[in-house]
Amino acid sequence: MIGKLTILVGAVALLALAGCIPSSLNGIYTDDNLVFEPALVGVWGDPENPTSKEFNEFIKTGEKEYQLVSVNAEGEKCRFDIHMAKIGEALFLDFYPEGDDINIPDCYELNVIGTHTFFKVDQFEPMLKLSAINYDWLKEYLKKNPDVLSHQIIKNNYVLTGSTEEIIAFLAKHLSTEGAFEEAGEMVRIE
Repeated sequence: MIGKLTILVGAVALLALAGCIPSSLNGIYTDDNLVFEPALVGVWGDPENPTSKEFNEFIKTGEKEYQLVSVNAEGEKCRFDIHMAKIGEALFLDFYPEGDDINIPDCYELNVIGTHTFFKVDQFEPMLKLSAINYDWLKEYLKKNPDVLSHQIIKNNYVLTGSTEEIIAFLAKHLSTEGAFEEAGEMVRIE
């Protein structure tokens, strides 16, 4: 499903709304599992077209915090607060849209809430490889096991409503489950 992560990362919120990536009301990080990896900081782009105008820049904004500025081909920017969490032996990135950067018409403002999306970090070098949870796998799993993880189905989209601890435990349990994660999308470091 995910080939070009540059497009994916810039459109995390749209993909979550479209039902390709599950979204969550709660993040997947706590003070205990929050980590910082300097290798993430920098500008990343499409490995097939490194001179493209589309890119993602991860910026260090705190001791264990990043900001992602994702720029599409038209120069439009999306900004996300990013936190890296260690779950089991894996690292995950938690994406949350920056509040002031969301362009929502006034008539919808009260009806829109930000949600978290997350990706497993498969490697940092020589390419950044991120994989999303397999949405179809998750949907089928939750249909068969509806009480395993709190969720709501909103317009055919699965929104995780479980606590941070519940989601962390669920991800930890399925790190090695066949089919639970998509094939990793790739980005290369660009200047």
